[in-house]
Amino acid sequence: MYIIEKKQSMIDNFKMNICYFSSARDSFEYILKKKLSEKKILIPAYIGFSTNEGSGIFDPIKNSGIGYQFYKLSKNLEIEKESLFKLIDDNQGNILLLVHYFGFTDSNIAEIKEYAKKRSMIIIEDCAHAFFTFFKKPIVESDYYLFSLHKMLPYTKGGMLLSKEPLDIKDSFIVNPFEYNMYEISQKRVQNYNYLKEKLESFDNITLLRPALKDVVPQTLPILVPSEAKRDSLYFKLNELGFGVVSLYHELIKEVTETEHENEFYLSRHVLNLPVHQDISFTDIDKMVETLGEYIYE
Repeated sequence: MYIIEKKQSMIDNFKMNICYFSSARDSFEYILKKKLSEKKILIPAYIGFSTNEGSGIFDPIKNSGIGYQFYKLSKNLEIEKESLFKLIDDNQGNILLLVHYFGFTDSNIAEIKEYAKKRSMIIIEDCAHAFFTFFKKPIVESDYYLFSLHKMLPYTKGGMLLSKEPLDIKDSFIVNPFEYNMYEISQKRVQNYNYLKEKLESFDNITLLRPALKDVVPQTLPILVPSEAKRDSLYFKLNELGFGVVSLYHELIKEVTETEHENEFYLSRHVLNLPVHQDISFTDIDKMVETLGEYIYE
């Protein structure tokens, strides 16, 4: 009998527990209903809604019927750590949802996760925008990870659920995101972000929400513009001229109130997300910046 086999044979060793769904929201609703139905969930108050799509985060929570409570974010979309710690202390053994907006992780994410784990929280990480950020260093330390594949790859739909423990479910949707070169796509997104960021530094009336990437692969480049009216006019004008910008999230769910969440409403009224995806060339970015410059000072 060998002590060391000639060839690896442990089929479950280092295997990722992955299941595919038609969307990330379907995977979220599945784990809430099938795994965590008796729990309460702490969620960030920056949650968007659209008439056509509803809310990818909040609809599964409503459909599952579980209790929820919002935690606060700052004007730069960082978690208000001490406020969240108080909520965790009051809800030990429940669920904490962490959302990696626009592909970025919170500057205090490691401390927050450590604090939550010590209080027996079940941690779900929403990586709908952070597929490439996660797979730069795919360490599975939280309980569940949700990925929206069509937001980062050229699919019309597709969600992926990654679990720390084995999943007792079969794929409900077949797709293979690993057919794409993740390294090359990540590099291209980072290059586009840095190139666009440099071009935007000459604008004195916009704020870069995330000036530095660090270990992040971005979904978009988020900027803050002086007013809601200016943001809206730029959104419509740029899209009219062929530049696919979005505003995440220009409308918040009605359950989030402005009296309790001023920062989140400020963000929703000022944010504009500029595209940096892998299909974009530097020439495309030059044209977008030139067009932005023509209209932002009007």
